[in-house]
Amino acid sequence: MKSLAKELENYIKVMSELLLDDINSMRINIIENKSNLLIEVWIKNNEAGKLIGKHGKMAKSIRNIVEAVGAKNKKIIDLHILTDEEY
Repeated sequence: MKSLAKELENYIKVMSELLLDDINSMRINIIENKSNLLIEVWIKNNEAGKLIGKHGKMAKSIRNIVEAVGAKNKKIIDLHILTDEEY
């Protein structure tokens, strides 16, 4: 059975493939402990708007699903979408 972190990483990758022009410009970093999971999604500046969406609606939708999965699994999950200008 896959870990929760790996499952969420795969979900974010699938969603990102549908939204971003250059999926290779994205990287995901996951920091996990017993009760928390921090997911950092790093993308290029010019791709940020596509993943975040107008007024943050896409990011909020992705966060809602990720947080619901966390609640079901008794974990606090934070999703951060970050731009990396040096990337």
